[in-house]
Amino acid sequence: MFARGLSNMEVVREPSAALSETQRMALLRHIEQRPIIEDRSTSNTINYRKRKAWDEITASFNASYPDQIPRSAKQLKRIFAEVLEQPSARDMRKTSASVPSASLTQSYDPLVLPGPTPGPSSVSSAQFTEVPSTVYRPLFSPSVLVSQVIVPASPVIAPASPNIAPASSNIAPASAVNAPDSLSSDIASPPPAHASNQHLYSVSRASGSRPRSKPRRTRRVTSVYEMLYRLNREHEEEMKLKKEMMLTQKLQQTAIEKTHEKLNNSLDLLDSVLRKAGAAYEAMAKTYE
Repeated sequence: MFARGLSNMEVVREPSAALSETQRMALLRHIEQRPIIEDRSTSNTINYRKRKAWDEITASFNASYPDQIPRSAKQLKRIFAEVLEQPSARDMRKTSASVPSASLTQSYDPLVLPGPTPGPSSVSSAQFTEVPSTVYRPLFSPSVLVSQVIVPASPVIAPASPNIAPASSNIAPASAVNAPDSLSSDIASPPPAHASNQHLYSVSRASGSRPRSKPRRTRRVTSVYEMLYRLNREHEEEMKLKKEMMLTQKLQQTAIEKTHEKLNNSLDLLDSVLRKAGAAYEAMAKTYE
């Protein structure tokens, strides 16, 4: 019975801590605005600031959803830990601020329009060779407007022997070679020199297949940026602590100087009183004489 009661309590408690996808995104935005949460330092100052930041996050999150049951800081911490354990959520938390802009623009190849497949299958592929000057051109160029883009023509295939007539509209004589366009910025590599690879090269180029370059890994660069950011934060914390210590020392020095000044004034006053008393005593002694 006791175990059943605990299970019922857990069933009632879980919905109050569950968040929708929108609420999780809002929670992540609140956390990203306070980078002290992800600081791994264990000093007392950092722990105090973390607790204060979690209190602010809890208040802001509950204020964003006043019509729902308020969440405690412990529940939000547990939800944030669950989000960190999910790989998709970790990728979702990556922003453009943590990744260099150059890697975002250089990790992808330009969009390319591949040509159609060759003519009918009745034509032997060994009788045709691809014209080397045919290149694949990117769809867009940085220096050309979208309205001025010209869709490149399909690769021109010419018969190897002048006695064989073209079998389709995609086949042209070797003399009908398109001149290179000024918009082309992606020059194709030359065909392989070995004769046995000519057929495979022509078929792969005509079918539009091209090797995909692996996207550049920015994880290592991101980790370097995070390490530099963490070192910068620690340096700032040390400078703040040094300034606070210097300010405290100045206040103590000022208090000590004021105390010394008061003591000196008291000693001067006591000295003047003693001198007056001595003068009065001498006057009384003369009177009695």
